[in-house]
Amino acid sequence: MKKTIIVLTFIVVIAASIVYFNCPQRKLELFLTFIYTTNYDGRMDKILEAEEVNDEDINFYYATIEYITSEELLNKLVNNRIPFVYDLSYADTPYLVKTINLTKADSKGKYDYEVVCSNESSTITFTGNVRINEGKIDYFYEKSNKIN
Repeated sequence: MKKTIIVLTFIVVIAASIVYFNCPQRKLELFLTFIYTTNYDGRMDKILEAEEVNDEDINFYYATIEYITSEELLNKLVNNRIPFVYDLSYADTPYLVKTINLTKADSKGKYDYEVVCSNESSTITFTGNVRINEGKIDYFYEKSNKIN
């Protein structure tokens, strides 16, 4: 009986985790946190430590979002050096994501977003659009950013 309860509890926890991490809003929040948090998970440290940046370093840099973004969007991010430009721009005053507001813009998985980031001395608000299609984020557009 005790084993059955433990197994059932384990199954419930696993099922809840799967539902939580497959939720479109959760994927979008992870993606936007990755984009706008300076040096997220130490990604920039590895690049700066490398004498010569290679494919392995690039794969490490984008590993966090590789499984939730389409290949096409991932290639665009790499080619446009997003969020690399943010990591370089804000290296001396790193920003952390404080809030993410998502508003569903249409029935096709597109969302408007507002991301508020802050550091010790200022706040930046980013706005734009992001879309999730068939479980993968396949569109990202930053409309504006404003330093407060």
